[in-house]
Amino acid sequence: FTDLFQCVKQGKIDGFLMDIPNFSAVARTDPNLSYLTVPDYSVDIGIAFGKNQLGETLQKQMNEFLATIRADGTYDQMWEYWCTDTEPVQPPVLPDLSGNTEELSIVFDLSRKPFVYLLNNEYAGFEVDLMYRFCEAYGYKPVCQSGQWIAGIAGLKEEKYDVLSCGIYMTEERKESVNFCDPYVTADVIMVIYEGGGNNTGFLDSIKESFEKTF
Repeated sequence: FTDLFQCVKQGKIDGFLMDIPNFSAVARTDPNLSYLTVPDYSVDIGIAFGKNQLGETLQKQMNEFLATIRADGTYDQMWEYWCTDTEPVQPPVLPDLSGNTEELSIVFDLSRKPFVYLLNNEYAGFEVDLMYRFCEAYGYKPVCQSGQWIAGIAGLKEEKYDVLSCGIYMTEERKESVNFCDPYVTADVIMVIYEGGGNNTGFLDSIKESFEKTF
């Protein structure tokens, strides 16, 4: 998505599809980014685990944890901080979990703001906050590294990693390779366009008209 944002800004492509939370987070710092609504199209987003005994345990625990933080209001507070119109000013205050003995290998794809990204050169985002709260609740010691989500899926299959955190879309094909927790959000999909640079109103109107006719 990072490359796609650059391509649409430079006029190399007219638009691309993505989820609205990711778009909204990037658009907080670029008012020329805009979008067209895609009717009746949404994606489930969640955390991925390996297809093994540990992965099944983590899947169950994460589902329990999500239910708990939804019930006590913690989820809403986290979403308000990371995924609304206000740009966060600092990374999450992460608990010191170095004393926990059971390590959890987590790979973060840092290109997925507001879910996982760098803020002041530190890991930040909704899923980073979520994973550390989860590890604190279940007594895990997170061992974190960055990597692309495609390599993360391969790493889960090879049991190189235990968790993939990247705002990943939960598709039926991917469910054959990894275990997903329950989706923590179902997000609308939109078509990202750019209203700055060489684009003009007539051109954007023609894209919109063609796009809406297609759907």
